Amino acid sequence: MALKKGMKNLRDIIDVKVGQEVLRRIKDTKNSCDAHGPIMLPPIPDSKYIDILPEGIPLEGQNAAEKESQDGYEAEVKVYRCFESLDRDIVVLHQLEYSHEQYSAFIPGHICQKKNCRKMCGKNCVQDSEEHILREHPCHNPPKNIEGECDFVAIGSDFVAVFEVKGLQLEPTVQSDVAEKMFHGCCNDALKQRKRMTDLLTSIDSSITIHEFTVLSNIIRRDAVGSQTNLVFKDDLDNFVRWFDVHIPLLSKDSIANWKTEKLMQSLLGLWCINIDNKWDFGKFALTRCIKEVNDKLLKAHVTRKSIEESQLKQNEFLGKGKQKKKNTKYPENELIRDASEIFSHYLNIDCLTSHQQDIFDSNERLLWVDGPAGSGKTVVLLGKVMQFAFDPINKSLNRKAVMVLPDYVDSAVQEYHYNLFNSLQPGLCETISANCEDPLNLISQCSSSIVLLKTRFMGVDSLIGLLCSLTKSGGHHIFFDDLHFDIVGWWAAQTGPSKIVSGQYMPPSIVDMIYELLMTVYENQSDASSSVWIFCDLAQQAGHTWFHQTNIHSKQLQALKLAFIVKTLSVNLRNTCDISMFLSVIRQYFEKKPWYNLETVWLSYFPKQQIGHYHRATKPVIYLIEDEKLDYRHILIKELQKLAGRDSCLDLNDVGILYSDVMKDSYAKIRSDQGKKDMQKNFIFLL
Repeated sequence: MALKKGMKNLRDIIDVKVGQEVLRRIKDTKNSCDAHGPIMLPPIPDSKYIDILPEGIPLEGQNAAEKESQDGYEAEVKVYRCFESLDRDIVVLHQLEYSHEQYSAFIPGHICQKKNCRKMCGKNCVQDSEEHILREHPCHNPPKNIEGECDFVAIGSDFVAVFEVKGLQLEPTVQSDVAEKMFHGCCNDALKQRKRMTDLLTSIDSSITIHEFTVLSNIIRRDAVGSQTNLVFKDDLDNFVRWFDVHIPLLSKDSIANWKTEKLMQSLLGLWCINIDNKWDFGKFALTRCIKEVNDKLLKAHVTRKSIEESQLKQNEFLGKGKQKKKNTKYPENELIRDASEIFSHYLNIDCLTSHQQDIFDSNERLLWVDGPAGSGKTVVLLGKVMQFAFDPINKSLNRKAVMVLPDYVDSAVQEYHYNLFNSLQPGLCETISANCEDPLNLISQCSSSIVLLKTRFMGVDSLIGLLCSLTKSGGHHIFFDDLHFDIVGWWAAQTGPSKIVSGQYMPPSIVDMIYELLMTVYENQSDASSSVWIFCDLAQQAGHTWFHQTNIHSKQLQALKLAFIVKTLSVNLRNTCDISMFLSVIRQYFEKKPWYNLETVWLSYFPKQQIGHYHRATKPVIYLIEDEKLDYRHILIKELQKLAGRDSCLDLNDVGILYSDVMKDSYAKIRSDQGKKDMQKNFIFLL
């Protein structure tokens, strides 16, 4: 059937205006850096179903539907990671979605495949299911309706492969006849999706070899039911490189400029890049943009579909797209995540909190100890509580201060960050005061700011505790310790000297005793109930943990110290991607294998577990677990840096950051010099 003029114009847009430009950019990237391996589009998996749902209970209603979609999404992520591991020059499109209008631009007058279509049986009918027989008739979907989608399309030099992924799980409790029906239903559904896609591919170029497969990522081959063909099972994914080489053999090593599939790839790239409104954005396939979008969502704690979609509505209104009617979308119910209080959303631009974070923020305890691993939101809650205290007009009228004791044993940007944050909210809200000055108590009392950042660099802990005791007695000030585990090292260094840290000598018992003295001061002032001490801590992050944990004396002291507090725990990781937080949860378990973990009174047993908090995905992390603490691991970082920014990399050094110390600067400078990129220094950040 001939294309109508409008359809022909649309196909020209997809093929030429969009697809040709995307292909040109891919070729330029390949040629400029001689990169080898798959090109993944998008560069990171697109996260749709990100909510963490309740565990250990049967799910119903929207939660059950969400879990089913999430299982399917997680199955796709598993396959995405397998494609990343291939050592083949291919282009992989993930979630290729197209509208009826776009599909018709390639296959005009295609046959309707809608289930339960009202145009019932007649001449030339086809069997659709046991219940219904449908007349074969042209598709009548509205132009902007989604016609179909394909989970993965892999394009090589002389082939194209279609993969439909299913997250079906056959529980042992399911009866065999029910399991068989589920299995065949799943496979038949995938077969229809594959056919729709192969019809599209054939319409573009019928000469190209087409492979098609259904991936059952949660089922092993021996549990398969029936004799379905072209299936990929969980055990195949476990050795995907070998499976791929066997089923899709490499027949040509031509460069991408000479691929036989160029015409087909151009059309598919254009179709992937264009949206249902026939608009396109070439930035869609940029790695840096994808990472930034995920990072923005994590910074704002957009860890539910509800928070993301509501934020998008607000953004559209801000951009002048008019006030859009809010959809009556049903979202999953998760008691673990709550809408953040106004102080977080308004001042910190954070839209979601865990229920445990909110519970701590709402607490009015005078002595509170908060345990929580990295990324669980300790500092976020602390900042919210400090601002709540500072903006309280009663505290302002009584000249009460929120005193934040921050780790300052090395040059750190933490204090500068907090200082700039508070004063950006209200000029003069925060002031930094050194505890080493001549009369810090007087300076704190006389300053006009409601928040004081107390610098304690190598200060004797006895002097510091004496100062804090005076503060609790003199005016009902509130003391907040952020990351006490770092403070302890700094105080130890001040009291014993840095050389004794290196030699592994133990922390003087007087440090814990002196903190206890501070707590007693708070107890002695119970009558006015105006002062408080809050400690936020993660002892697993304790620097030099081996020599610090090897003595039972300290475990007894710290347990005794915590007994004076109300102890609350944060465990859910909202700050990191799902991939990283899962890695961290495993690394957290590493401590349990250390010999000092099983000490009878060890305080390590109080470490909270590290739990994932959402399903946002990003680039695949590479993590080294180093058991030998004396190992010089600079060569590992140098090797990874060379992979990212070496001569055979597509990445510019602008795309790379290192979380390490300044000992890497010389190594980085050498690599930069070797590449002739002397102007990159300003864009490369070392976090100390």
